[in-house]
Amino acid sequence: MARMKPVVCDLSHHNTVSDFATARAAGLQGIIHKATQGTSMVDKTYAVRRKQATVVGLLWGAYHFATNADVEAQVNHFLKTAAPDPSTLLALDWEPNGKSTMSLSQAKSFLRLVYERTGQRPVLYSGNLIKEELDGRADEFLSLHRLWLAQYGPKAKLPPGWSDYWLWQYT
Repeated sequence: MARMKPVVCDLSHHNTVSDFATARAAGLQGIIHKATQGTSMVDKTYAVRRKQATVVGLLWGAYHFATNADVEAQVNHFLKTAAPDPSTLLALDWEPNGKSTMSLSQAKSFLRLVYERTGQRPVLYSGNLIKEELDGRADEFLSLHRLWLAQYGPKAKLPPGWSDYWLWQYT
């Protein structure tokens, strides 16, 4: 029997939201919303949408869009803005970002610091970047994190170290 995957929506200020209650009634279970990017950018819709979504019973998550800026400063910025409670899912959005792309070692540091400060192991959102950085080798530390796979198309191709994805962003 196939395991059901959660139905969630990834949002940021770039997306228009009409009605969270209607989305929930249609089967949406949760929102993972951009909270921050780098050391200073805050998604201005994060706090308002968090309240709107949780009031209608949607699960809530926050993600940080990674840059190559100081990792500790990024973690501090993310946690201050995301203001996680025990039910808030935390995620690192690690994808290509030109000259500002976070390195593999920085991504590991980010994940480790968030875990140390919250007790929650963050979800890792990535696609081609993680596959390229791992270069066919599994990473024991990264594999401890649930994978939110970014891969557009009809079939999910997992990076080494994961036997399954937690979420698959296919479109």
